[in-house]
Amino acid sequence: MDDDRRSRFVALYEDHADAVMSYCLRHLTPSAAEDAVSDTFLTAWRKLDDVPAEARGWLIVTARNTIRNRYRTQARALDVKDRLTSMTAPPSGRQRSD
Repeated sequence: MDDDRRSRFVALYEDHADAVMSYCLRHLTPSAAEDAVSDTFLTAWRKLDDVPAEARGWLIVTARNTIRNRYRTQARALDVKDRLTSMTAPPSGRQRSD
């Protein structure tokens, strides 16, 4: 059973990795796209029993969700940075005395 699962995953990857990478490259930098492809196929491995026989659409949707999660994470990080900057900046018109 474990060999069947591994074989199915390898075939899934070999058949669809290029299409998933192409999709990710349209939305991310090359290094971020590589990470997104890895995350997409990690999800596919974890949910292999849920991956349909015609897997390309499922993988693209999974890649899209991975990309959206990355954008949300980046937006939250920028928001936190902005809030921290505003908390540590001296009020307008005042000099900071150390």
